[in-house]
Amino acid sequence: MSDDERALPAPAAGERPPIYPLPENSGTHTAADYTLSEQTRSRIADGVPANTRRAYARQWAAFTSWCAEHGRVALPATGHTLAEYTSQLCEAGQAPASVEQAIAAVRTMHRLAGHTGQPVTEAARLALRTYKAPHSPGKGGALLRRPPLRTVRATRRCTRLKQAPWGGSEGGLWADAPDVIV
Repeated sequence: MSDDERALPAPAAGERPPIYPLPENSGTHTAADYTLSEQTRSRIADGVPANTRRAYARQWAAFTSWCAEHGRVALPATGHTLAEYTSQLCEAGQAPASVEQAIAAVRTMHRLAGHTGQPVTEAARLALRTYKAPHSPGKGGALLRRPPLRTVRATRRCTRLKQAPWGGSEGGLWADAPDVIV
């Protein structure tokens, strides 16, 4: 088979297959390709809510402190370190959402420091899943909250439905309702 037989068909008019170099990718990057203006940096920083920045800073400080106390390296941390930290948070009775936030904060700080994809979170998330199971009979890890039990008469008193909207007698629709738990 000759080179001509292996060649790709010519592109249609105005069409470029993706294997051909595009003009915007044909050269090497310059310093301008890695530079952000002050306005762009500000917009990026403002893209993360202040509450999230504060929470992640607090979680990161707690993680680095724990690492120092336990002779572990915080940056870059290993998946084993994160799993052990997660287990410690669970043992301390932290809410599952707080533990998830701690994992996210550690991963974010690693990404910002140039350690993308580290630490591996699989073991930490499995430990958290085991912890969440007895805390959440429902899906998604949210704690089930049941509304307080009320009687129909208590509800009527709370919502002031003492008179039917069409101007009926006192008590209206609810006047003869038995005390039923809803």
